[in-house]
Amino acid sequence: MNRIFQAAIAAVSAVVGAGCTTVYTPAPGEPTARLRLVASPTPNYATDRERMAVIWVRDLSACPDQPAVASARNYWYGHSPARLDMPVPPPDASGKLYTELLIPANKLLGFTMRGLDASQTWACEVRARVRPAAGMDYEVEQRWSADGRKCFIDMRMLATNGQGVARWEPFALLDPEAYGLVYNARRVMDHRDPIPPPPQPDLCKLPTQ
Repeated sequence: MNRIFQAAIAAVSAVVGAGCTTVYTPAPGEPTARLRLVASPTPNYATDRERMAVIWVRDLSACPDQPAVASARNYWYGHSPARLDMPVPPPDASGKLYTELLIPANKLLGFTMRGLDASQTWACEVRARVRPAAGMDYEVEQRWSADGRKCFIDMRMLATNGQGVARWEPFALLDPEAYGLVYNARRVMDHRDPIPPPPQPDLCKLPTQ
């Protein structure tokens, strides 16, 4: 049981540590897409600007290994690490924290996404799979249930019509029903009443779509 608690502590510590960003460098000619990570408020636990979102993009073509080929995080207090000049800033962009990153395309990827409040007390993790198309722009955001006890991955495709007007279009993940449960991460981090994060599925073992 102690190993479970130690693994939980390591997982949460990795989120808030300095080494959370992995920059994807494509091989020459390798197809890519762009992804915008938007940080949503954590309901009931934080104000609009006091939250962080973290995403790991995993290459599932290497299963059973799931190497993280890209990762990024957002910071509260208005700081965001990177921009790729993607179109259509998120609604209320001035009040939202977002990061833009390059990801592989035309292959099966896994998303591991976690949201935290500013005090790093409450967290929620969810995992799902996606197959992005080359040359496309996507936006991903953690969405919360009305009671604030569950989190989901909300994904959109950024498109431009014939008049050059950009818009959002819904984009279905391969696991649209995937969700996570909010848990008290602070208790894990400070060793009080250890509560490991709720289990999430092994992305390599999910049914083939």
